[in-house]
Amino acid sequence: MASARKNLMIDERYRLERKIGSGGMADVWLAEDTELDRKVAIKILHESFAEDQEFVERFRREAQAAAGLQHPNVVGIFDRGEFRDTYFIAMEYVDGPQLKELVKGGMGVQDAIDFTRQILNAARFAHRKGIIHRDLKPQNVLIDDEGRARVADFGIARSDRSDITATGSVMGTAQYLSPEQAQGKDTTARSDIYSIGVILYEALTGQVPFDGDSAVAVALKQVNDVPRHPSSINSDVPPALDAVVMRALAKDPERRFNDADAFLKALDAAEKAPDTPRRQDTAVFAAVGPEGEASDAGYLDEEEREEGEEEEARRRRRRWIALALAVMAVAVMAVAGLVAFLVTRSNPDQVEVPDVLGQQVGVATEVLQNRGFDVDTTYSASAAPENQVIEQDPIPSNRGGSDIDEGSTIVLAVSSGPGITEVPDVQGLNEADATKRLEEQGFKVKPSFQFSSDVPNGRAVGTQPASGARIQSGSTVKLLISRGSNQAEVPSVVGLQTEQAIDALDAAGLGSNVVQRDDDAPAGEVVDQAPSAGRSVKKNSTVTIFVSTGAISVPGVVGQPRKQAVSALKQAGFSVAIEEDTSAPASKTGIVVDQFPPGGSRGQRGDTVTIVVGDAPPVP
Repeated sequence: MASARKNLMIDERYRLERKIGSGGMADVWLAEDTELDRKVAIKILHESFAEDQEFVERFRREAQAAAGLQHPNVVGIFDRGEFRDTYFIAMEYVDGPQLKELVKGGMGVQDAIDFTRQILNAARFAHRKGIIHRDLKPQNVLIDDEGRARVADFGIARSDRSDITATGSVMGTAQYLSPEQAQGKDTTARSDIYSIGVILYEALTGQVPFDGDSAVAVALKQVNDVPRHPSSINSDVPPALDAVVMRALAKDPERRFNDADAFLKALDAAEKAPDTPRRQDTAVFAAVGPEGEASDAGYLDEEEREEGEEEEARRRRRRWIALALAVMAVAVMAVAGLVAFLVTRSNPDQVEVPDVLGQQVGVATEVLQNRGFDVDTTYSASAAPENQVIEQDPIPSNRGGSDIDEGSTIVLAVSSGPGITEVPDVQGLNEADATKRLEEQGFKVKPSFQFSSDVPNGRAVGTQPASGARIQSGSTVKLLISRGSNQAEVPSVVGLQTEQAIDALDAAGLGSNVVQRDDDAPAGEVVDQAPSAGRSVKKNSTVTIFVSTGAISVPGVVGQPRKQAVSALKQAGFSVAIEEDTSAPASKTGIVVDQFPPGGSRGQRGDTVTIVVGDAPPVP
């Protein structure tokens, strides 16, 4: 597609105004929602990833996961879809800084706790819905104009492979990754607990626990190194809070807090703990458990305090002994490692494993045999071109594999080309289930949204190609998702006042056009409508409503007796004023000889009609 630019319309609804951010897989623009007249943030997938099904799926899943999260500490998702050759998500626009901007150099202890508590509230809500963020970091936490933390970018896709690829790129941000993510293991809610622990650490100290020259270097530290206590960097951090941070940063997920509730409970306890505890309380604070609780330190008498000091001295002596033994062990291991290295390097039978991934099987076999290896091949259906090597065992040395004995057998997995698979029937399934069923059959999925009178909003209308079609495995199938009916039933508004009628039409998804009409009905009352009530029309269609002006006809009463004329005018809705004409002939005495306004003219209810009645003087 053409590059995103100012005033570009997305999905015929969102007008781009300016770029406000850019990430590893998408740009974020401030835009105007022209339908609802509001500001939104539009995340547009980078064009380089739009053809990569893995990234598209990750992008799509982020929107799907976050759309169901309505929480004060979570950035809301409004809409998503395709635009030309890429994909977009429309999100709530939060006009405020990233938490990353506030934690530079550290912040006050209380502020750090308060923001962490809000992030934990968002994580707890998501975890209860089975959603793990997997990339929590200060850059994904926005602060709104009320000072409230709002977590964005929920739903980074799971991966069965390591989060660190052969080129050292990281799914997520290395400084905030849990050790299990860095090793490519399964992620759980406790992985988010670790990331939140890193955020709290950075908020308290102004620096992350681990940093390095590359993502791989940082990830290795996440797995192997122990971070400094926050209090060793910021002396204002009390021991109780120190213990909470270190519990959250435990390498073993089982030793971290069980969940966000336990983390919150521990923060509450740390706030109540003394800022300058006695020396013997330190061990108690260090014993914060995965449930977020610590045993009560209490207050010790003099004898118990002396015993505690003696025990502390014994612990220090044991630590020095352990440290000396550890140094000795490291020295022994270093010597053993050096010997092993020299032996390995001097062994002429150990050779590197060539990388033949992606090559044609014939070429790959020749390369390996020329290096002295035996070759076995297996074939399986794959989206890769026919006869292309898609896997090899052992792993190539340049991709992290070890050297092996010369003459060993290398097994190549070779693509036999895409297989033929029948498109399954997904009609009526929700988007997630329909996508899963198609992917299980080996298809790539491209969602497309359309109106449907028969299928509820969010459910699958069908696929293109249709279910039952037999196509190559790995092909892209368009999944048609219903946006609900585009029809609306016209409500009856006759008899309502104008504003009530307009509101009723608006609630039905219809527009209104008001036309004034003279009618005996009270002014402002709807006396007719078109189309009529009960008709089915397209949403946003216009309904014309005819509104009474309240004008009524003035009865002609000239020639009528006074009493009869007054009665006729009042029944018609008019007030009556009477004047007497003494110059009228005697035959017109008591008879209406004139009126104003004249009969047949129009007036409003309550208007005054003046009648002139003959009143000849008596004959002398």
